[in-house]
Amino acid sequence: MAHKHFALTKDGIADNIATGVTGCYAIFFASFRTKYYIGSSKCIRARLHAHRRKLEKGTHKNRFLQGLFNRYPNEVRWSVVFTGDESSSRSHEQVQIDFNIDNLYNMDNRVVSYKNKRRRKNKWQTS
Repeated sequence: MAHKHFALTKDGIADNIATGVTGCYAIFFASFRTKYYIGSSKCIRARLHAHRRKLEKGTHKNRFLQGLFNRYPNEVRWSVVFTGDESSSRSHEQVQIDFNIDNLYNMDNRVVSYKNKRRRKNKWQTS
């Protein structure tokens, strides 16, 4: 991974990426650079903060990332792999998953777009 990388900390994210940047990002561990987690987002900064918070709380849904974070919390890093519009970013992520699946921590082999995901109504909503 030849891209510039930064620590997955509050300051490491806030100081190195602007709000509203759309694209793909990679999360990896300094000691294990050959494997990484690939993701895409309309706002990479917010998504990285969400990953960081869940890892710190111990509630990240990706058991591989969570397990490594529990053992090596100071080695987690991130980098921007691709910037572009949302559709191109999701396509780039899917290509990475299709061709690098053996080098990824991703548990799903398909990119999920939350744009059209139905929101669950709570019992107090009327419509």
